[in-house]
Amino acid sequence: MAELLLSDPESPSETSPLWITAVLGDDLFLDIRDLHRATGYFSYDPGFTCTGSCLSGITFIDGPKGVCLYRGFAVPELVESAEALEVAYLLLVGDKPSTQQYMQFRREIQQHMLVHEKVKAMFSNFTINAHPMAIMVAVIGALSCIFSELDPLNEMHRWLACTRLIAKVPVLSCWAYKTSIGQPMMYPRADLSFAENFLYMMFATPMEEYKVNPVAARAINAFMILHMDHEQNASTSTVRIAGSSQANPYACIAAGVASLWGPAHGGANEAVIKMLEEIGSAENVPTFVNDVKAKKEGVRLMGFGHRVYKNYDPRAKVMKGLVTQVLKELGIDDPLLKVAQELEKVALNDEYFVQRKLYPNVDYYSGIMLRALGIPTSMFTVMFAMSRTVGWVSQWNEMVAEGQMRIGRPRQLYVGPKQRTWRDAKGANGEAAGDGYQGLMKVQPRRSSSFSKRVPDVPSAYKAESTVPSSPEPSPHAEADSEDEALADAFWTSCKAAASAPAPPPPRPRPPRTSARLRKVPLGLSAAPRSTIDSPASVPSLRDESADDRGSVVA
Repeated sequence: MAELLLSDPESPSETSPLWITAVLGDDLFLDIRDLHRATGYFSYDPGFTCTGSCLSGITFIDGPKGVCLYRGFAVPELVESAEALEVAYLLLVGDKPSTQQYMQFRREIQQHMLVHEKVKAMFSNFTINAHPMAIMVAVIGALSCIFSELDPLNEMHRWLACTRLIAKVPVLSCWAYKTSIGQPMMYPRADLSFAENFLYMMFATPMEEYKVNPVAARAINAFMILHMDHEQNASTSTVRIAGSSQANPYACIAAGVASLWGPAHGGANEAVIKMLEEIGSAENVPTFVNDVKAKKEGVRLMGFGHRVYKNYDPRAKVMKGLVTQVLKELGIDDPLLKVAQELEKVALNDEYFVQRKLYPNVDYYSGIMLRALGIPTSMFTVMFAMSRTVGWVSQWNEMVAEGQMRIGRPRQLYVGPKQRTWRDAKGANGEAAGDGYQGLMKVQPRRSSSFSKRVPDVPSAYKAESTVPSSPEPSPHAEADSEDEALADAFWTSCKAAASAPAPPPPRPRPPRTSARLRKVPLGLSAAPRSTIDSPASVPSLRDESADDRGSVVA
């Protein structure tokens, strides 16, 4: 197997643009933006397992140490000491709000919780069995039909879009739930907090007075904070990719909701509940664990492990204590909690899981808490989307405000057929008609692995050299057919030709880049100072707008 040797990261050149160190953590990043121009090569990283797609100053994660910070504040501390809207301001603006700033921000969010009646009318067109996430994708995207302030390069348009989305998505979430059960929609109230309003709109009806349980309100407040942001996950990256094309903010957030809908992302806590229900009782946990280790078909351990964390997810620690406290204060005895606690105990004392660094993540206990609050499993992912909207708009705004608007355009490693002519080609089943489309969409074996046999010489122009052993190891996919072999030969021949070509012109000189420090942007919106940040008049009020937000009346 070939080995690629790079310059020592412990002592990079003072003027080298190659290495970038983050403000926090031990991670080193390799700047390969000029890799193709300098060497003719692209990088190949399916799933972006070791790719940094952007600079960001919002969330920091140290996976090996189990640390998660929002703008430098530990997430467990924020859950303990802050309100959800205070943390929303922190993520969006960049710092803790003063009392006056927070009150101003809270008033603005309350005003924007009013939803246009034309948007409300959309809900009547969904069937009663429509999934709430399907409704959310549709109605969030449709907000761009209501509002005209859609220019991402306009500072005030961005501020309006961010605050409107933070305010309206909880309302739309509750209305999606009411639609799915056929109940009338409830309007937000000005006398309730952000978390209290959510519970009111979820569970109140016009027939009787509804009093919000303070225990439930604290639990929802904590849930929102824990799920507000988590660096560059699938849905956040989707929002950034959509935003890089200068799509309007509502379309970008709708794209994030669609990405979050996947069971491998936002649907994990629902899968945990299903797993715990299938286990049934604490006595069945050892059998289940043995089935997991034996890789029994259909048996999967859900809620354990994380792409980044190789330690206990700090959010999971908070959620574990929270669910125990909530069930105790509400007087609920959920048998699934006992199953979950026993499964965690067994797994964390089993060498199989310890060696693989499989620790509970934030999804492991969150579903049990949501069940205790009366929230159905169909709403679990909606709860996630409602909370993550704060992070999405903050990441989107940061991308635009910091000038990171280069359109996302990844490349691919092509492994398809060589060029051929349509007239001479046969159908998928030869001359015979075959069985129509049956089998044409089957998952095919991964073919790109046949390329691992040969690694061409890597040019030294990019501070790298290659050592290729005389007898390369045989490929684990030696059964590749002759077409694959020919394709691989052609691919590497072209690579060697590119490597032996005349040296490209030297890259444009760049200033030394030894750390990725972001310039501070007031309000996270532009580089221009805002001297009126503490003045209520500096933030647009609903009353100053057109009738866009006044389609509904607060109950």
